[in-house]
Amino acid sequence: MSVVLRGCRHIIKSFKPLQIVENADIVIEGGVIKCMGKCYTDSHYNVLECENSAAIPGLVSLHTHVLPNENGAVGNLEKVLKEVVQHGFIALHVVDVDVDAVDSVCELAKEIGVVISVGPLIEESKDLDKLSMIKLNEGEWCKSAITVDVASIDLETLKKLGKTLKSYEPKPHIQLVMPQDPASILAFFKRYNTWPIIVLDDIGMLTNEISIAHASWLTTWEIERVLSRNACIVLTPFSDSLRGVHGLVHPSIFKLENMGMGLDNVWTRPSTSLALDVIATQVVYSNRTWGFYPDTIQLLNYASSAGARILNLHNMIEVGSEANIAVLSIEDDLDSSITSILIRGLLRKTRYTIVKGSISWSQ
Repeated sequence: MSVVLRGCRHIIKSFKPLQIVENADIVIEGGVIKCMGKCYTDSHYNVLECENSAAIPGLVSLHTHVLPNENGAVGNLEKVLKEVVQHGFIALHVVDVDVDAVDSVCELAKEIGVVISVGPLIEESKDLDKLSMIKLNEGEWCKSAITVDVASIDLETLKKLGKTLKSYEPKPHIQLVMPQDPASILAFFKRYNTWPIIVLDDIGMLTNEISIAHASWLTTWEIERVLSRNACIVLTPFSDSLRGVHGLVHPSIFKLENMGMGLDNVWTRPSTSLALDVIATQVVYSNRTWGFYPDTIQLLNYASSAGARILNLHNMIEVGSEANIAVLSIEDDLDSSITSILIRGLLRKTRYTIVKGSISWSQ
């Protein structure tokens, strides 16, 4: 399909560095951006009006639950994908889908038009048998993944897992889920006389190819290890602040370029809008405890280009790149700064969400 986004008021080519093009078209052919600016098109193009809109790189949630369970993995995921695509998400790492449902959910992701990263949850030694069922490099709509519950898994199983994964090529996306409360952290320390991130580093699993979710109770020396290895920390700020149980990772983690954002449990949210997560991050970190204010553009970078890198997606709006774009409706009321415009646009459903050059959602 050939598509033109006609007359976009703002095009955010990338959030870092912040690059903005004003009053321009975006022409998409064969899933790739062919022209940006004042572009010639003929009658065979599907023209989408982009006036009073801002086109931004599509969003990625690197930690997403599809609970509750009564509808099964496929039924739950269908609801989640249809919801998140309306708020500009082009890709998700899905936590709750095991290997027996992978084929079905991959077909579903392709049908709806959202990329998913999916695979087995490893909690104990018997779960290692699931590794033989992983289909590496599933396809363009489905990325192979492994989620590891660090709080539940024993050290010997973790070592076996790390050794096995070294032989995989291409490597699946590996997400490590940290212990989520002080009691679990202390239990881990009592068992192994060290901290989770130190263990992961010592066995060679702390690399720039993995993501770490719920990393709220990290010690400062664990943060130093994360920074030195450039591992990806996944923030789940709205969920954490809503539940009030996870603690808060030290703001020194914001020195890390390799960060992502996660919606976590979408069933407990009033909306899957990323604006909730941006605002929650800023409110929590700017209180009297930290006195630190994360920049809106920095957080949007985490949720777009930085998050996409972990899933091997190129996610900048530039000629020659795959077209992964969220088009936000914008208005001229209140503050007209670019950050205010983007937050207000994210709070609404997108006008269009384009994934791999195809229109996955149109309002």
